Amino acid sequence: MNQPESEGMKMAELLESTMLICFGLSWPMNLAKNIKAKSARNMSLQFILLIITGYIAGISAKIYNHRFNYVLVVYLLNLIVVSANVVVYFINCRYDRQAKEANAKLSRQISGNAVNTSVETAALAAQESTPLNHRFIPRRTTGHKLRQRLVPRDTRMGIRKEKMKWKHIVK
Repeated sequence: MNQPESEGMKMAELLESTMLICFGLSWPMNLAKNIKAKSARNMSLQFILLIITGYIAGISAKIYNHRFNYVLVVYLLNLIVVSANVVVYFINCRYDRQAKEANAKLSRQISGNAVNTSVETAALAAQESTPLNHRFIPRRTTGHKLRQRLVPRDTRMGIRKEKMKWKHIVK
């Protein structure tokens, strides 16, 4: 009876390590992408910490059951790579903060003000979220119902300067 349980345990450990290897292959690619991006905008610290907690729970289960084998090594390798993602997250946060400060400084230099106010900071945040070549232009539809549309500046062929704001849409 001991023999089939041993084979079943080996198969379970093999399948667990296969799952960990397949799942763990994505972390080095994610780490390389985050290092190259130099921005923490698309990273989630909560997600990374949740994954680390899961790996720590898996390692703890192996230690608690006194199962010191190759699966434990795979858990440890994955934990190391995911922990490196946390370090990269904080480095990228620093890059984001430096870029924001440089943009604010450049904005103050362009506007001629040396003092940074909360209004300037809010305006800078609004500029960062909206592309510079887009703006809202009111247009009239065929049913004469007003609506606003996001239109690129380059495609406003019929509008000269800011005097003519209304344009007829012909369908």
